[in-house]
Amino acid sequence: PVAPPTGESQQDSREPQFAHVQADGTLPHFVPERRLRLFNSLKALGTPAAPTVTTRLWGQVTIDTELCRSCRMCTVFCPTGALTRFDAANDAFGVEHRSALCMQCRLCEAICPEQAIAVAEEVSTDEFLSGKKFRFTMQPIGWNPGAEDSIASRMARFIKVDNLQEPQAKVKSFDTAARREYAQAREARRREIREQHRP
Repeated sequence: PVAPPTGESQQDSREPQFAHVQADGTLPHFVPERRLRLFNSLKALGTPAAPTVTTRLWGQVTIDTELCRSCRMCTVFCPTGALTRFDAANDAFGVEHRSALCMQCRLCEAICPEQAIAVAEEVSTDEFLSGKKFRFTMQPIGWNPGAEDSIASRMARFIKVDNLQEPQAKVKSFDTAARREYAQAREARRREIREQHRP
């Protein structure tokens, strides 16, 4: 450990607590060099003979967008950056996956609160070798986390009231009711899908 300069306390010289979090809110990504060398060697072999390959080295992610809550938490914890967020100009948003970066750690499966993510060992050779991103467009989440009334409207839905008696909240009762109705419909659909998948 290096002593702090004169006039600076030990606490001030430390790095910020969340300095390791990237600008987009995700954890740092790291792809081992040996995996990159293997990928480049496979690419140098030429055009693959089969459209898919079964392997334990790379993975193919699929997301059931009807079960998904659109939280995109999977992108935060993906260690290699195989899963990334996208926000399109037409208000479409979701997650993109690159099988060339996926190492089948299955952390995305474990972190998903709705178990809407599955990682397969069968990988598309075209997507893999070209480095293409497969896009999963997600459904609206029913509330805007960045809006000034986001906490108030979320709380109103949680305690099942149309409005909160809070002058700064600016929550319109019809808006809250519409958001609640949408969220309830999504939840009912998720339950229906879960029932269908039960053995």
